[in-house]
Amino acid sequence: MLDPSASLVVAEWTSYFREYLSVAAAGGARNSDAIVPSPLMPHLMYEWVRDRAKDRWPDREIVTRPLPSAPPTPWERAAPDGVHYVSFATWMCPINCIEPATCPHTKGPRSWTMPATIRDYVAQEGIAGPALFHVTHRAYGVGMLNVADVLAADRLVQETAADKAAQVLVGTVSHCHGALAVLSIGDPVRFQAWRSFATTTS
Repeated sequence: MLDPSASLVVAEWTSYFREYLSVAAAGGARNSDAIVPSPLMPHLMYEWVRDRAKDRWPDREIVTRPLPSAPPTPWERAAPDGVHYVSFATWMCPINCIEPATCPHTKGPRSWTMPATIRDYVAQEGIAGPALFHVTHRAYGVGMLNVADVLAADRLVQETAADKAAQVLVGTVSHCHGALAVLSIGDPVRFQAWRSFATTTS
């Protein structure tokens, strides 16, 4: 049955999530709230976390950095915008795959899961995180990620970089695929000193 409190909103997704997630971060989210990502959308949850950091620290350098090394997955590619795409599949997956325990391509057990692999990668590289938005299948063919995980990523960045420079790996992943980015927050004192020097000498 359709929830009578539900409403249809038509909006550009960046501005929509900026408003929706900001309200959620202020206490307007339910524990069960989830987002159904589009397969073709940009790294929107990462962009929200990044933009929150920019709003929080307007006087600090906040940029997307390349991953320190290639992740240990069978397929990986770095995009020009700094997002790194990873996959355990070197084949074309079925469009409606729900990532079951038995892989529909290999016909064998799915012995891999991206969240565990990325946690091991972060520990090896010595960067903060990971803050992961894990897309799981809640209904057949419908993957969702938890709004609570997005809010937790925002809190992790805030706590990790509160008074020092930090690099935090943020990713949207399923068991088999993922999009990863390193959010780099500069040292507050050093960046302000550089700005003062640049202003004085210009």
